[in-house]
Amino acid sequence: MSRLARKNQMLAVAFACTAVFLFAFFESKLGNLVKKISINEYIIYRLLFTCCLYFAILRLITTLKKQSITLVFSPRNVDRILFVRGIVTVFYWACLAAAFANTKSQALTYPFFFLHPLWQIIAIRYHRKIWPPIKKQIAPITLIVSGVILFALFNPENIQVSFDKQKLLQALPSYLPALLAGIGFAYTNELSSDIAAKCKERPYKFMGNLIVEKMDGLRLTAYTTYAALLLLPVWLPVMLITMDSVEMNYSLAMFKTPDALGGHIQTLSIACLIVGFGTWAINEAFARAQQTTQIAALDGLIVPIAAGFDLWHGKLPIDHPNFIWMLGALALIMAGALWSALQPDTE
Repeated sequence: MSRLARKNQMLAVAFACTAVFLFAFFESKLGNLVKKISINEYIIYRLLFTCCLYFAILRLITTLKKQSITLVFSPRNVDRILFVRGIVTVFYWACLAAAFANTKSQALTYPFFFLHPLWQIIAIRYHRKIWPPIKKQIAPITLIVSGVILFALFNPENIQVSFDKQKLLQALPSYLPALLAGIGFAYTNELSSDIAAKCKERPYKFMGNLIVEKMDGLRLTAYTTYAALLLLPVWLPVMLITMDSVEMNYSLAMFKTPDALGGHIQTLSIACLIVGFGTWAINEAFARAQQTTQIAALDGLIVPIAAGFDLWHGKLPIDHPNFIWMLGALALIMAGALWSALQPDTE
């Protein structure tokens, strides 16, 4: 790596660690929040709130730096790849919200989401037609994924579920959405890196031939959110029909209790502010990273952080004999994440 590339990689690591903490804190509140309102209300409000936040920050930055950068708002000037990224982003938001709404423990849902470093490798292969240079990351990623799997296996509830077909089917509304969310998360991260790389090679050209000389994490996050909002008439009916078909009836609550959202505006706004900065940080990390598999691996830190929040709220089985093994699994995840952070060079 060159000195500049190494600096960008270390900044990416710092942004990723910041994002992990913000996401863990936000998602510790997410399950209860979407039960009180609905997944649809949560996503629509999050899109509106964060879109206004990002463009306000963009305008503030350009004003302070006295830059004459045009902000793109016309739908025909938004590139197709941002619409794709917006749709996939909404998909994994919905899946993750559904997963947390169907489980008592945040940390015990994450293992299924956190298979995403594997999906990241597949996404790179599919999108770039190459295998990523992961020789130095194989061992730490293996350690992290092993810790995540062991953490899930030693969960007393999962042990009971694995031997009971009926309980396994009942658990699917939590675990399957988390798995799908991980796939969507990996693909959006790969699109982030792809857009940033194209911008470095040449100014990023939108469909209306407006040129953006720099597509950093903030602009990427802002335009993705805006693109998702523009596609609201498309994805909202699909989401309603899909969730209703899998018996997530609370997703229709926005039509049954129109005043439900009003009582939670303050909580929802604070949550959206926290996750808004977390999303900006993770997109900045993947936009800057030379090696995206390392950033994906560092996301494993979210499991022990979430376990800390669950422990604080009394949601972990601390009296169960398996709890010591769960702590050991968390130690593996921490060791793998730190090992990954010390292996920034590509081959």
